[in-house]
Amino acid sequence: MKHLGKKSPLPTQHDPSLLEAIPRSVRSRAMGYDVWHAYEATALRNDGVAINGVLKLTYEAESDYIIESKSLKLYLYSLANTHLGDTTEQVQMAYELIAKEDISRCLGWGVECCFFTEISTYESVLDGYKLLEKSRPFRPNKDRTLKVATHGLATLCPVTGQPDWGTLMLQITGDQLPTREDLFQLLRDLRGKPEFHEDVANRLYEHFQERYEPISLLVACLYTRRGGIDICPVRYSFVDLEPLLLTDTTLLSMPTFRR
Repeated sequence: MKHLGKKSPLPTQHDPSLLEAIPRSVRSRAMGYDVWHAYEATALRNDGVAINGVLKLTYEAESDYIIESKSLKLYLYSLANTHLGDTTEQVQMAYELIAKEDISRCLGWGVECCFFTEISTYESVLDGYKLLEKSRPFRPNKDRTLKVATHGLATLCPVTGQPDWGTLMLQITGDQLPTREDLFQLLRDLRGKPEFHEDVANRLYEHFQERYEPISLLVACLYTRRGGIDICPVRYSFVDLEPLLLTDTTLLSMPTFRR
């Protein structure tokens, strides 16, 4: 890898060559997206005023590659001192277009992005989910569906060994459902495992599919931001389960507690 785990000089001008794509090592049968929030996106108006915001970008889970996160951080910084328009709106539009073209070219896959200067909705992606740490015991609803979340997700970066923390969202419907202890044991088994965020989401999705044979399934791993970027892979079995607050690039909701 070009940047991860290494000392890298800060770029002084727009440089798409900083971006690095990594092959996916774990595949899933799921539909879904990798959702990224970059909280340090910035560029300049032509009068020198900095326009600061959040860049939300998404691409499909079936893409052959993922973006390496440090390369994305360095790439976004390469836009920090670039003049992109006379107005804030022109800067936003230009930033989105440049980032979309550069990242799509690097991945060889279509990317959607949106540059926000304010939150667009105060709804929470965790609305309707019972927090595992507080629900004792929990039961499925009348449709045999569990909707639970936990802030206990903890893994390691496979390159640097640095800890990654996050929130796991699970919606599962079927005759066989995990118990509270099953989920806590799964979290204990994951703790300290070295794996990229996207691979964790894929493995969890496959685990629930194989063990419980659900009618429908959604798994999302909302990782705590590191280096100003959070990665939130989302996997689901039916399009009706798609959590639009996460996957719709035009919506920016409040970050969850651990993000």
